[in-house]
Amino acid sequence: SGILPSLQPNLDTLLFTAQTESFPVSVLTGDIDLETGTIAASRIYVNVAGTVSAIQSVPTWSFTLTAQTGKALAGSHKPPAEVQGAFIDGAWVQVKFDGYDDMAAEYLAAAIEVLPAGTVLEY
Repeated sequence: SGILPSLQPNLDTLLFTAQTESFPVSVLTGDIDLETGTIAASRIYVNVAGTVSAIQSVPTWSFTLTAQTGKALAGSHKPPAEVQGAFIDGAWVQVKFDGYDDMAAEYLAAAIEVLPAGTVLEY
């Protein structure tokens, strides 16, 4: 509970992809009720590392992320997405996706961090 669909559209689609591709999920929470086994989440992120390509800025804000699993994901880095580092084709990145745009068929990035080549991430 606690997730606003307006801030995280089509979260079920994003979480289904995380489940089928074994992508790690991060949950920001302020309250965990151990008696009922529930978490009041304020935000859910799917974390994907890989190589970025086909970067487009205004007006499409799109990119392709080839994940460590070999799966290519169409993404959007449209503001307010936070991009840290030199976001260029071929860069090794860690992306936090927080939604999915059905119309554009793109995963929505909340944050993108450019990492040194060959960085190994442990989840």
